[in-house]
Amino acid sequence: MDAYVQLALIEKSKRVFATDASIFLGFPLLSPLSYKPQALAALGSPSTAADYVACGDFARTVNFLPRDMVASLDGDRYLWDVYGDVMARGEVAVRGTGGASSNMSTLLYDVAADGAHIESAAYATYRQYRDAWFVSRENCGSHQFTGEAATDPKEKQQWTGVDDRWPEG
Repeated sequence: MDAYVQLALIEKSKRVFATDASIFLGFPLLSPLSYKPQALAALGSPSTAADYVACGDFARTVNFLPRDMVASLDGDRYLWDVYGDVMARGEVAVRGTGGASSNMSTLLYDVAADGAHIESAAYATYRQYRDAWFVSRENCGSHQFTGEAATDPKEKQQWTGVDDRWPEG
């Protein structure tokens, strides 16, 4: 991919998704990623040594945590290490109800008659509003990019004078 196209895509992504300083984006420019459909299909049911090597490579790639905006896949931080640390050092949240305590997962999941765990109404409502918030932030970031890049003075004024109000949160 052309370097200018890469830079334009990075800038567009930053403006749409990194709406404040607490959001970090990393881009694997030095180690471009590409997986053919056949290789991805083989990940679901590896049968040869090469398939298992491909599975390991894919797992390391998608679980890699970059330290800088230009991500180098040669790092040593992986999502499974972070999860392992949380699980090893975290405490299980409990809530007391009349002297008894129960696991907080009871707030998130209901148990069906067949024993399967399904989302509770409270969790489904939370996910609905959370997803709407994500869409709103992405939409606002996209409009900001369009407004700031506008060449028409009236469009630019509309963004800087009226539309540049980010939702709180």
